[in-house]
Amino acid sequence: MSDKCNHYWESICVDPGYPNCLICEVERLEAKVDSLMLEYCPDEMTPEQVAEWGKHQVPADAQLVKLRDEVAAFEEMVAKWRRDANGRLIDFPAELNRRAAVEQEMFNCINGKRMMPDKDVLKDWALRLGIPDEYRNAKAQEQSDE
Repeated sequence: MSDKCNHYWESICVDPGYPNCLICEVERLEAKVDSLMLEYCPDEMTPEQVAEWGKHQVPADAQLVKLRDEVAAFEEMVAKWRRDANGRLIDFPAELNRRAAVEQEMFNCINGKRMMPDKDVLKDWALRLGIPDEYRNAKAQEQSDE
């Protein structure tokens, strides 16, 4: 299939391969049937079916270029998700470990393995859950330098 829908319903066929345009969807399904027939019963295919199947083949180089572009776009999208408000990369394993440590302390209180926290401990937990260590430690360092 081409990269753009050339059908009457071009405005609703946003991307080939998605069932926005019924003609594109029918063509996609016919190509799938032809591909399966070629794989499992090639002798039963008519010359028209083979020709139709051939029209939908894309050179491997073109597919690789398209896949590289899609991967690059996906990596760019993920990179945006992994940045905080200041544009710094977020270390997700460290984030999860930091939060898990606080959760474990809370579970210890519930299970009677630790005394119930006072307001200072609760404040510390809230800060540890909300502010990453490197920011909290940097702020503490700034206050001690003053």
